[in-house]
Amino acid sequence: MTKEITTLGHIDNGILKIHKRKDFLDALHLLNDCRVMVIVRKIYRQRSNLQSGYYWGYVNEEYRALIEDRIGKKISKEAAHFLLCLEVNYEELILPTGEIKRIPMDTHTLTTVLFEEFLQRARDYIEDEFDKKLALPNEQQQLNIE
Repeated sequence: MTKEITTLGHIDNGILKIHKRKDFLDALHLLNDCRVMVIVRKIYRQRSNLQSGYYWGYVNEEYRALIEDRIGKKISKEAAHFLLCLEVNYEELILPTGEIKRIPMDTHTLTTVLFEEFLQRARDYIEDEFDKKLALPNEQQQLNIE
């Protein structure tokens, strides 16, 4: 039995326009007679490929090298990402004992703006913790190739 029907659309001058409206209306018949909740959620641009490349190719690699140097053993890029998220992209969970645990949050669904805020927190943390200032994406890096 169908429990949820999702579609895309847009709002134009306060009027909701539903993409593939006929298919959407036909699908409503699968729910039969019942109460429903209607939620209209604005869609934001997800992080860009350039942002992802900057993070995974530079920020994460620099952080991984710093962590490896500190602990004296190799770790994966995924482990470095997890550790960094524990520091700069987490939700706090308060246990019944009063103890606070950090739950790392997913970065896949961050918008371009939220991902840039994550990157800034990561750069700030790395500078504070390791005394290493990471270059911004628009700062020129010179390569000396001989």
